[in-house]
Amino acid sequence: RDKVAPRVSRELFCFSCSALLFLVVFELFTFLFTVLVSHRRLVGLAGTRYPVFMAFPTAEEITQRVQHIVGPRGFDVEKVDIKKAGAKSAVIIRIDGDQRPDLDVIEELSDEISRNFDAAERDGELNFGAGYRLEVSTPGFDEPLVAARHFRRQRGHVATFVLTQADDARGGDNAGNAQFVARIGALNADETELAVVLPGKKKPSVGTYPLEQIREAKLEVEFSTPPEAEMALVNTPFE
Repeated sequence: RDKVAPRVSRELFCFSCSALLFLVVFELFTFLFTVLVSHRRLVGLAGTRYPVFMAFPTAEEITQRVQHIVGPRGFDVEKVDIKKAGAKSAVIIRIDGDQRPDLDVIEELSDEISRNFDAAERDGELNFGAGYRLEVSTPGFDEPLVAARHFRRQRGHVATFVLTQADDARGGDNAGNAQFVARIGALNADETELAVVLPGKKKPSVGTYPLEQIREAKLEVEFSTPPEAEMALVNTPFE
């Protein structure tokens, strides 16, 4: 019995050493694995074009991205509104064209824009944070007319015009007024000047204004049928 005890002690000692060695090897393997994963993450981030902590995209960024989508179909991004509110954030896009898109076209464009945004988020190009609601529609009636395409698309409608300088106005009974109501007429060939039809007391007349002089114009609701004399001037070419 005296000879058996030392052998049992040696076996226990060997078992303890083996367990300790196993723990050391396991901890070393865990450490090396952690270092390897961290290194791969750092390398991946270093190769990313966009930073990890990106801000919510600006209206300018959204406008440029969406214009590439709708432009080939003959539409323009007229306005982008961004309302940031965490998970309830909203991206509101107004789209229009010489031929105004109907509801089916708006739905198609909305799906295409949504897919583009989703792909951009996956690729790290955009970051919408906790989420957002996408709203795509045409401009409202109260949107100001400021570009040549706006006047071209609203030809024949009545609008209130606000001028930056009234002294250079040419023609018409209302020439020289800084603000007036007129019917939108034709643009010149290079779309730098606009003809408007002024109602007048006896008969309508035509005035011409450089677009750079028109600060803005807003459409007016018209309840009656447009006078034939005014529409005849509206449909007359600028020249």
